[in-house]
Amino acid sequence: MDTTLERPISETTELAVAEAPKQQADFSRGQLGKAKRAFAKAGQPDASEEARKKWLAEMSAANIAVMDFTSLRLAKVIKGELTISELRKLART
Repeated sequence: MDTTLERPISETTELAVAEAPKQQADFSRGQLGKAKRAFAKAGQPDASEEARKKWLAEMSAANIAVMDFTSLRLAKVIKGELTISELRKLART
């Protein structure tokens, strides 16, 4: 006699586990403003807020503190004139 209260798990009784939706990190008002100015200086003044947040998330993932740089220097990264590794080197000096 089976006295366990749990039902055996099979393909029909297995509960579907949903992944939590990935949330973009919340950025400060200053970071969003810096991104907006950088995109404007890069010749993309109409870039959506979503695009700016995505770019900020990429910079955050690369451990780049955008508040440590001028918007002109960040614009060079957006335009492709400066790489993230070159930007890191500039941060160390």
